Amino acid sequence: MANQAEQNNQELLRQKVAEQFPDEDSAKILALLYRYESPAAAGRLRVQLAILKLSKGNVDRLREYVEVARTDYRDVLFWAETPEQTKVVSPRIANHQQQEARAKFRRYLMLLLLAALLVIILSARLTTTTGERLAMSGIFVLAGLNIIWRIQRGRL
Repeated sequence: MANQAEQNNQELLRQKVAEQFPDEDSAKILALLYRYESPAAAGRLRVQLAILKLSKGNVDRLREYVEVARTDYRDVLFWAETPEQTKVVSPRIANHQQQEARAKFRRYLMLLLLAALLVIILSARLTTTTGERLAMSGIFVLAGLNIIWRIQRGRL
């Protein structure tokens, strides 16, 4: 019975490949799809069908989505099964957008740090002794430099 189900799954996959890639060698497309492996046959078929849907007949996209699925198959399933909730973008575009968001966040952290240092320096002027001012300023400058170093190294 399980063998029959697996055969049905394989036949369905071959049909979908023929529909999506009529001008391509089916064996080549299937070989790319088989790069995604899963212990559960039904789960594997679901992900492979999602990859086919997202690729829209483009072999390069197919390769990209196979790699995404190998990293985290849930992304591929989410994009394919809930198109109304998310705009499907290529993994390269998504990576670029993520890098831009991180850079913007780092700039935001730098501004926060500068504002905090300004407040600290101004409040240090209100302390009573010069020693207290120097100690407070030194601690916060070191903390600020540590944060700047972490931001530049991508650790924050």
